Amino acid sequence: MSRITPYLIGIIVFGLPFGLIGGAIYYNFIDDGFDFDNEGIENIGYLSRTGCGSRSSMWVTHSVKGKEYKGPISGCIYKAQFGEFYKIKYNKDNPIEISIDPTEMFFGEGEKTDTTEGSIQNFGNGKLFGTPKFVEAYFYYNINNREYERGQKIDYEKHKQLQIGAETKYRIVCSATNPRKAKILFNDN
Repeated sequence: MSRITPYLIGIIVFGLPFGLIGGAIYYNFIDDGFDFDNEGIENIGYLSRTGCGSRSSMWVTHSVKGKEYKGPISGCIYKAQFGEFYKIKYNKDNPIEISIDPTEMFFGEGEKTDTTEGSIQNFGNGKLFGTPKFVEAYFYYNINNREYERGQKIDYEKHKQLQIGAETKYRIVCSATNPRKAKILFNDN
């Protein structure tokens, strides 16, 4: 038996139970289980920090009675841009607790936009937002002879009606000053 084996056994025997206990404590005691769907206050917030991964997360900033609040959100939107606006719900007792509707992206008031065509190349899952009700559509489009790619969360049921591939075109709206800020317009938008 190598000298490393006892250490690995120790990590497995002692580390796994403590990790499970710590996770249970966090989810049962620290997460108060606020019900955003039924108790959350609707608002509009903008992405004030973008990023996906273990060392970075997305943050939303919103105002309540003239005071700004910033809070992290769970999940990731592929290539989301600073300054994109989304429908959110927040906890009235703690406005930094925020839930975002990742399917509802808006441009800033008075922000100039361009329109082009693009196509959906693939669908990914939306489970990073804690629910399988979202699917991420990865789409590609051209503005001024430059190709861009982007992700957009869409409702799971809606994605069943959509086609992937370059031959199916969808209308894309993007910011005139930052073409990476973009969204697909569907027939019902």
